[in-house]
Amino acid sequence: MNAGQIFILCEGLHDRAFWKGVLSFLGCTSLSGPALPLPVDPSGFSVRGGQNAFQGRQGGFIRVVLAHGRRGLLEGAKVLLKGRAGSKRLRCLILNSDAEENADGTPSGHGELQFKTLLQLARTFDPQARRAAEHVISLDANTRRIIAFPWRSTAPPTPGVPHQQSLERLICGALAAVHKDRPAHLEAWLKSWPAPAPPHPREHAFSHLTRWFVEHDRYEAFCESLWNDPQIAAELRDQLERQGVWTLIEEIAEIR
Repeated sequence: MNAGQIFILCEGLHDRAFWKGVLSFLGCTSLSGPALPLPVDPSGFSVRGGQNAFQGRQGGFIRVVLAHGRRGLLEGAKVLLKGRAGSKRLRCLILNSDAEENADGTPSGHGELQFKTLLQLARTFDPQARRAAEHVISLDANTRRIIAFPWRSTAPPTPGVPHQQSLERLICGALAAVHKDRPAHLEAWLKSWPAPAPPHPREHAFSHLTRWFVEHDRYEAFCESLWNDPQIAAELRDQLERQGVWTLIEEIAEIR
């Protein structure tokens, strides 16, 4: 393996599980697991504490790191950028958060991690940092990159699919496209409960788990397993392609 590391900072457990599924789908090799020795990064440090390690297709070392919320994403980015040339040996940093809009374009009230915020942060460590492409920041004379894009779905407003743009909407949009008979039943089931709680995008995804994916005992396992189904994986990939981010995701797996 080469000396650089690719860090994927995840807002929550479900993002981490989804990324694990993506990387496995792209042919990266998991280095973390109960039957495997504790992985060691290029700096000689063990990968532990809820982090997962992968070897990319070209030998790159990929760390999937749980950031514990929106604030954790920014704090984690600061730590990694500060130590990028030292023990962190940062080659590429990837961050995601749910988008701040609904399917119809109205504000969702969910604060998105803005690209301009990350660009300003990058410039505190490298004044020459610049926007190199859509969703991409280049710094340190183009030797390092930050990739940042929000989770959203290109599916139209659909019953049974969350209104708020989010990882859950991406997942449920793909499931609705593959299993076209399910969304209407799911929406009716959610509305049938007395005194329903305020809507949350996760309730739709959890409902898919409890009704049609009961073989998974945890929501994280459900999010990761979606990439094992060829039809669902194809629809997820198609939605990400339509947003212009799938090529960036593929490039992560190819970094040396």
